Amino acid sequence: MTSVEGGPVAGGPAAAQAPMVARTTPETLRRQSWWALALALPPLLVTQVAAVTLTVLVLAERDGETRRTTPARAAVAVMTFWVLLAAFGLVLALVLAPSDEDDDATRWATWQSDGTLDVQGAVPVAQLRPGDCFSPLPSDGVLLADVVRCTTSHDAEVFHVFTLPEGPYPGDDDVRRLARGTCWSAFEAWVGVPWADSALEFAFDLPTQTSWDQRRDVTCYLTTYSPVTEQLQGSAR
Repeated sequence: MTSVEGGPVAGGPAAAQAPMVARTTPETLRRQSWWALALALPPLLVTQVAAVTLTVLVLAERDGETRRTTPARAAVAVMTFWVLLAAFGLVLALVLAPSDEDDDATRWATWQSDGTLDVQGAVPVAQLRPGDCFSPLPSDGVLLADVVRCTTSHDAEVFHVFTLPEGPYPGDDDVRRLARGTCWSAFEAWVGVPWADSALEFAFDLPTQTSWDQRRDVTCYLTTYSPVTEQLQGSAR
């Protein structure tokens, strides 16, 4: 009896069981490649994730033609650009962000034991004292004054500081009236001539209803409403 040795006959049952590898069609590959590029353009996290996914799928097709995968390769370049730009922005933000060291670098004014200015620098407006020459003029939102020697250009000179009586806040009009009267009375003693005969003006920094419980001090100061480089005490101007 003749026997026949060898593998299964072509087309037999074993051949029918061979695994089939699905490949993405060229048209689908082209569409995915263009979609990857389109999704990579907006600098949004969700579109970037989708672009990465599609790009990986497209470039994983080993037999994909270059002309079909070129947009996906361009998407890689676009995504790389966004990553580098984000990294640069993060570094820039860290460099420019204010820190506690910046606050510590503020130069604060100091005085000698006799009350004369020792070191020029910043001081809260509410802590100015008679004889201090400073800039800028107090206004809403200005918390610090720059105290300088009176021979340095400045906007104002403090000539009197007093404290309003304790009790409930008397109201804006009464606070202003009391401040004006007291500052007016102190003007002549500091300048050397009455306010009516002087070329100088005076103004005052007031406590507010909000700050009344913590501060009731009124700061009276002289000004010509233009910078000066001399002390006005005793000037008889």
